[in-house]
Amino acid sequence: RVQSELSARAKSDRKLIVLLSVGVNDSKNTDGQGSHLVDIVTYKQNIEKILAVFSEAGASVTAYGFTPVNETKTSPYAGTSDTSAAYFINSRIKEFENMFMQVAAQNGAQTLPLFEQAIQESWTHNYLYSDGLHPNSAGHAWLAEKIKPILFELLK
Repeated sequence: RVQSELSARAKSDRKLIVLLSVGVNDSKNTDGQGSHLVDIVTYKQNIEKILAVFSEAGASVTAYGFTPVNETKTSPYAGTSDTSAAYFINSRIKEFENMFMQVAAQNGAQTLPLFEQAIQESWTHNYLYSDGLHPNSAGHAWLAEKIKPILFELLK
């Protein structure tokens, strides 16, 4: 999907800026016992492939990190009625953020880790919808404030 999204947005007369955050859904497990949807090695390989597509296109990539979940509501996370339960666990999300930041930096992307800062700023109490997983309006504003300085610098 990355290539088709890139093709739809890239214009030869414009600077290509990519804000990338991918991995929380990959970090989930499906049984509460560690049966993971994606293992960390496969995740790393997938991120490398994604970043290679953007690099080949000459994009300026900023990889921004993940935010914690309220585990009392995400372990299990029922989701919608047509999906099976999943388990989102902060230690695993943090592990994926660490890998994402490492791979992004190694591939020339600017990195913005967020997990620890979000913990310090009481993310799970102030910035999540009642589902314990997705950011609410205040959470999206928080993310925008963290990303905005980097984006503005890239737009200069």
